[in-house]
Amino acid sequence: MKKVIENNYLIKVDDLKSVDKIYYFLINNQYYFFVHCLFSEEEINSKITLLIEFKNNKKFHQLLPNIYGKYLTNGYVLMRIQGCLDIEYGVEDIIHFSNEFSVNSKNYVTWDVLWSEKIDYFEYQVSEKAYEKKGIIESFSYFVGLAENAITYLDKVKSLFPKMNINSFKLCHRRVLYPNYKLNFYNPLALEIDLKIRDFCEYIKSKFFVCYEEVWKDIDLYFAKENLDSFLCHMFYGRMLFPSYYFDAYEMVINNEAEESILEKYIINIDKYKDFLRQLKKYLDNYTQIFDVYWLNN
Repeated sequence: MKKVIENNYLIKVDDLKSVDKIYYFLINNQYYFFVHCLFSEEEINSKITLLIEFKNNKKFHQLLPNIYGKYLTNGYVLMRIQGCLDIEYGVEDIIHFSNEFSVNSKNYVTWDVLWSEKIDYFEYQVSEKAYEKKGIIESFSYFVGLAENAITYLDKVKSLFPKMNINSFKLCHRRVLYPNYKLNFYNPLALEIDLKIRDFCEYIKSKFFVCYEEVWKDIDLYFAKENLDSFLCHMFYGRMLFPSYYFDAYEMVINNEAEESILEKYIINIDKYKDFLRQLKKYLDNYTQIFDVYWLNN
């Protein structure tokens, strides 16, 4: 991979290191990462064009074109990191990011549609590829059921709020995981346009399975800082219902990128997360009347 980088970017790489197929090196005390990318050249350019709209875009890591003027090189992209790698971002940083980068979205596809399509595809995958993966076979149906509850919940929300407030759309991330480090948080390839609550929801879902005892403190802080209307409170609960954490892990396992053991922390905490969702409903009822999810009462 060292030669690929040197030949395609005309830079000298003295000490190339790698972790989980992510390659990185230093030049003049600045980190460069060579990472696998699933986006097309057109999609990458769209994300860069989106960032150009913001005057504070210098905070984001810089994607570097190769000698052919393209960002993709053998399915990888080269990224120059801005600042220190070990900076960790918390709840207030997520709020600040959301308020700093506001966007309008004319082509927004609602979560319930995306989730339904995703579940249909996963069910097909499982029928074709999961016959030797015991962990998936034993857990998949439960999390599909949880996902279907989330989809049903959003159907009710759409009936209650037929029109979305365009001011609710912000620059977000596909995932904000815990701990939330700079490498991901200011990665232009991680960006999405979505409702402002997306990042915090994904952060809390990730943190729940690492240090549950801190989750409620974060939720209190978020709701004290953010004035969410009834629509966003409903969407918040709908997103917390959807088990993106499990399906992210599922995709890694089904594609042989990880062992089934990464599913275990989600499976053994099924009841704990179910109880959390019950408590979260009561919490959100203080802001708006959250729809009952009958499955949670069983």
